[in-house]
Amino acid sequence: MNQNQIVKYEVNGQEITLSPNIIRNYLVSGDGRVTDQEVIMFLSLCKYQKLNPFLREAYLVKYGSQPATIVTGKETYTKRAAASPLCDGYKAGIYVVTKDGEIQKRAGAMFVKALGETVVGGWAEVYRKDWKVPVCIEVAFDEYVGRKRDGSITKMWKEKGATMIRKVALVQALREALPEELGGTYSPEEINSVNMDDLSDDAVEIVQAADESTAHVEDVITEKQRTMLFSHFPGHEDKIRAVLEVRGIESTKDILKSDFDSILKDVADMVLLAGEESDGSEDVKDVEFEETAE
Repeated sequence: MNQNQIVKYEVNGQEITLSPNIIRNYLVSGDGRVTDQEVIMFLSLCKYQKLNPFLREAYLVKYGSQPATIVTGKETYTKRAAASPLCDGYKAGIYVVTKDGEIQKRAGAMFVKALGETVVGGWAEVYRKDWKVPVCIEVAFDEYVGRKRDGSITKMWKEKGATMIRKVALVQALREALPEELGGTYSPEEINSVNMDDLSDDAVEIVQAADESTAHVEDVITEKQRTMLFSHFPGHEDKIRAVLEVRGIESTKDILKSDFDSILKDVADMVLLAGEESDGSEDVKDVEFEETAE
């Protein structure tokens, strides 16, 4: 995968610029390292569904070595519903068990814990102008409550569980009623392995991200330079990896042009110190690689 490949698309009249490097550097939540496939899936979803990840309309979440999760921001569903000519409104609320054991269906997310009331589920109805009956969804609280990796309930679900389960029901109903606008998307409230506390609502500065991506494209060595690095030191891939590891570089695709000459020299020195010969290593200081457009 070309880490610097730029993809541009329009969202609400604004041009969005994305690339694998922009996603990795600015748009990943959690503590894990995303794979190329996960990055491409995120990029493709954003482009297909016209989502602006810089405004937190989509998140790429990765914990450790677990598979990444792609979720859609909480306001995207209601914005799409408001903009849809087919949507004719919606209702949503919660199911509460009272102290006496009675199950009540309530609009909104109001319940009184001090009176012994417990939230056990959520519900939603979405109306379409071209359908005779609404889409009705009911969900159980225990099925969706968010948990940390140690099994404890996340802060958001512990403090705002009623709001969260209502939202789960609403986004499911909206997605079923408006598949063209919301198909293939999931909200973070629906995925109980996603810790809502890790998802920032702060927007990423789009201009800054676009400028950074341009600088990164200019700074990273070309594919031709990368190929010639290996061909210049045939059979010494282990020494190339060792030099990169010392510099904290995980892949030759991440080598900056400003570091390229010194990396060539370090690899040549390592080959010579090992008492081995490389193909032309004694001429490393004189090697020049032409710039190649990606």
